[in-house]
Amino acid sequence: MRDVLKVLAVAVAVLLLGFLGYRGLFGEGAADGLRVSELQGQVFVVGSERTPAALGDVLGSEETLESGEGGRAVLSFGSGGELTLEPETTIRVLPSQGDGLRIELDGGRIQATVRDGSPLGVVSGGREVRADGEAAFQVARSEGSTYVSSERGTLDLRGFGDITELNADEVVVAPDGGSPRLDPASRALLLEVEWPSDAVRRERLPVQGRADPGSTVTLRVDGEQVALAEVDSEGEWQAEVMLKEGPNVLEVEIRDPLGRTQTMEQVVDLDTTPPQLTVEVAVSGG
Repeated sequence: MRDVLKVLAVAVAVLLLGFLGYRGLFGEGAADGLRVSELQGQVFVVGSERTPAALGDVLGSEETLESGEGGRAVLSFGSGGELTLEPETTIRVLPSQGDGLRIELDGGRIQATVRDGSPLGVVSGGREVRADGEAAFQVARSEGSTYVSSERGTLDLRGFGDITELNADEVVVAPDGGSPRLDPASRALLLEVEWPSDAVRRERLPVQGRADPGSTVTLRVDGEQVALAEVDSEGEWQAEVMLKEGPNVLEVEIRDPLGRTQTMEQVVDLDTTPPQLTVEVAVSGG
C-alpha cells in the first residue's frame, strides 16, 4: 500500500512541476490563447467557416481573425498582454514552437502590449518581431513591406538583415526582398508635392508627388476630402481634384502604415472668367 501511495505522490509531483514549468515558461493564462475582449464594427473569425466574432471567443491554432473597414478588435493573452487589430487587418494564430504565442500578420496594423512572462512573436513577410519582456509596439503590413515601431522595451528582430534589435522610439521599414531601413520615430515622413501654379483656369487639377511607399495620400479642398491616392512601390502618387471658382486651400496629407502623418498645403486660385478683349478702332478724319 505504501508503495502505491509513493507512486501516486511522485505522479502528482511530476504533474505539478510540469504545470508550474509551463506557467513559468509561457506565463499565466497563456493556455487561454487569444481571447476577444473588445469588438467594434465588423470582425470575423475564420476557421472551418467564416463567422462574426463574439466577446469571449478564443482563437485556436491556425484560426484567422479579420477586421473589416471600420472594424476593430482587442484581444487579451497571458498575464495582461493585449493585442489590438486596427481596421482592415488580418492575423492568423501560428502553431506554438515552445516560445509563447505567435501570430502572422497578413495585412493591416496591430498594436501590442506585452508583459513579462507572456512572450509574443509577430511574423510578417517571412520576418519575425519578438517581445520576450515588457514592451509596447506596432507592426504594419502594406504594399509588400513590413513596418515596425517600438514605443517601450526592446524587440528582437529575426530576418531583418543586420538589424537584430529595435529599441524604444525607433522604426524599421523592411520591403520584401529589399534591405531594411532603421529610422528614429521622429523622422519626418517623405512628402513631396508638385504644386500647380498659384492661379489656374481649369476646374480639374492633376496633383502628383512622392512619398514613402505603402502610404496613403488624402487630398482636401477647403477642409473637405476630395481624393485618395496610394503610394506605389516606387514612392510615386497622383490624383485629380475639382476646384471651385476663386481661392482654394489645397491640403495634402500622407499617412504611413504605422499611422504617422505629414501635411502640406497651398492656396490655388481658379479663375474661369474669359479675358476681356479690347479693340481700338482708329477713326479717320477726326
